[in-house]
Amino acid sequence: MTYKKNEEEKWTHEQVCSMYSYNPETGNIRHKRKGVGIQHGSIAGSNKNGYINIKIKNRLYRGHRIAWMIYYGEWPDGYIDHINHKKDDNRISNLRLCNQSQNKGNTPLSSMNTTGHKNVSKQTSGKKGWRIRINHEGKRHEWSRAKLEDAIELAKAKRLELFGDFAHHG
Repeated sequence: MTYKKNEEEKWTHEQVCSMYSYNPETGNIRHKRKGVGIQHGSIAGSNKNGYINIKIKNRLYRGHRIAWMIYYGEWPDGYIDHINHKKDDNRISNLRLCNQSQNKGNTPLSSMNTTGHKNVSKQTSGKKGWRIRINHEGKRHEWSRAKLEDAIELAKAKRLELFGDFAHHG
């Protein structure tokens, strides 16, 4: 789900706060209203694909974006990164603004990974050695190393160089 700023901007801080309360220490968003199937004070949203999704007037919004809006009084300008990689952990201390590239830099090891090391794969087309491939801000960066240990070390160094605090190695 990508966010649609113009859709979010329909809802003011006052309107969102009239419908939901947010506890920044637990990350829970609770209903302030009653309705069909809604109890006042119950936890809002459902977990789909790991994210908390909350419906406002038949439109789904990510819980972390609503949490940000309630806590800071405005919709986030861009992406929100879950620092600990738990998509349903909406504590304010676990959320930070980022751009798309930074958000991708903080992703865990893909389930498709065959080496067990992020950004490292075997060379293709009969070549020997290991390839390091990192996408950053729309540009693909590639290096190669003969030894796996050297490739792992270089990949970690390059992630730190490119992503800084958003670099995730696992």
